[in-house]
Amino acid sequence: MSASIYLVKGREKSLLRRHPWIFSKGIERVQGNPIDGDTVEIYTNDGKWLARGARSGSSQIRARVWELPDQTPRASHLPSLV
Repeated sequence: MSASIYLVKGREKSLLRRHPWIFSKGIERVQGNPIDGDTVEIYTNDGKWLARGARSGSSQIRARVWELPDQTPRASHLPSLV
């Protein structure tokens, strides 16, 4: 099971405006036990899927979004590993 972040009611507004950061005070609860760098699913407080991002538990920016509903990451967006 993947980890999930549920936002405080109203905190989804910045994400809907395509701001890619989820701050610690915007999180209502975390389901699962994600570690830093894990992919997390991000939901509104009532369970509507919003985005997918990377968890960062040691920062005030707890998740950095890399996929929104109308955006699929492409290989050109990712750094070369070679």
